Amino acid sequence: MYLLNYDFCDLHYIFVLIRSDPETISMAAALEEIAAYIARPDDTNGIAENTVRRLLQKHYGRNDKRFQWVYVENYYTAYTAVVKEQAYYAILSAVLSELFAALRENAERARLAADAVHNIPLLLFDSKNPRKAIERGIREYRETCHRDFLQKELSLLKRNPYRRNDKIF
Repeated sequence: MYLLNYDFCDLHYIFVLIRSDPETISMAAALEEIAAYIARPDDTNGIAENTVRRLLQKHYGRNDKRFQWVYVENYYTAYTAVVKEQAYYAILSAVLSELFAALRENAERARLAADAVHNIPLLLFDSKNPRKAIERGIREYRETCHRDFLQKELSLLKRNPYRRNDKIF
């Protein structure tokens, strides 16, 4: 299934939460559900807004202050893009899988993984060369934890089709 570009911002925030406190934030089940959603083939022509937020609502109550934002319905009026670039989903699937494995292993590895990947959802949209920017961000993680992390997935990236033109005229 496809996500909107704004769902990538929500993924960024999830990764930042894990990075900030991997011991107390239980994200494994939520990450699995997001990964399963991304892996599902698109069988509809419709796109739902706030998909990531709706998936997270099943896992976190309104009383959890860290996740109250998932109950805010955002209605986007400017620069909404349906993300259909399969390389992006391959990268996100690998990132979610790595985070899930790291969370199951120990908190320090989860923090390192989240630290390495937290900007990836934003870099996919706002970077002229997302491959180069992502490789820079994950270099240390590759050296210390997982040598081949995102190697195959980053090779699928082409130029960024979603980056807005900086020139107005």
